[in-house]
Amino acid sequence: MTSECYPCTRGVGIRPAGSATGNPLGVCRICHVLACDGHCQRNASYPRVECVICIPSLVAASTAGSSTDIGRLVADLMALLARLGGDGALIRSVEEFVARYPDLDPLVAEADDLFTRDVVPNRKMPGGRYYESLDREGRRLIVLAIVILRRLEIDPNLLPGPVRILYESWQ
Repeated sequence: MTSECYPCTRGVGIRPAGSATGNPLGVCRICHVLACDGHCQRNASYPRVECVICIPSLVAASTAGSSTDIGRLVADLMALLARLGGDGALIRSVEEFVARYPDLDPLVAEADDLFTRDVVPNRKMPGGRYYESLDREGRRLIVLAIVILRRLEIDPNLLPGPVRILYESWQ
C-alpha cells in the first residue's frame, strides 16, 4: 500500500504556487493527514507543515476572540482554536497570515476585493450573525477563510462543525 495525499484523494483544489503530485510532502501538524506540495504549506512562523483544509479552519477559529457575540458558535470556535494550537496558533491579522503562509498571498487580494465590496453572509444564519459581531480585522479574516475554502473547493463535510456553519452562511 502506498501513501497518498489526503486532500488529493478528496478532490481538494491546489494552493497557489503548488503542484498536486499525490506524493506526500509532509504530515499536517494539526490533523495529521499526509499532504503533497499542492495541499500543504510550511508555516513560516513555526517549524511545521499544515494542510490546506486546516489553514482556513485556523483562520476562522482565530476570529472568536474579536467577536462581541456570546453564543454557541463563538464557544465552539474558541474550543476549535484550542484544539488547533491555542494562542500559539492564533492568527491576529491578515498581515500575520501572509507572513506565515506567503504562498497563499494571492488569495488575500481576492478576499480584500470581496471585503471592500461589502459582500456579506446571510445574516439570518448563525454565521451571518457571527460575522456582524466581529471587528473589522475579524471580518477580513473570515472573508479570507471563505475565499480559501471556495477557491480550493474544499468539501464542507471535511470541515470542523463551526467552520462548516460559517461556510454555509456564505452560500
